[in-house]
Amino acid sequence: MKNDFPYTDIIDLPHFHAEGRPYMPNSERAAQFMPFKSLSEYSNYVDDKTDEVNGADDANYTIVLD
Repeated sequence: MKNDFPYTDIIDLPHFHAEGRPYMPNSERAAQFMPFKSLSEYSNYVDDKTDEVNGADDANYTIVLD
């Protein structure tokens, strides 16, 4: 590591951990990000519609311009 690195005095300090508080299990930590699961559901919806359109006859669709 370079000697001019600005955090050399603190880089090797131990990570803070509050006494009496256990580490959060990975399963609970991952649950905090579950709202993003809705994006994967949207992706599935888009994939389904894409398959539907690609497999359908073009004569069955009308183009609507707003």
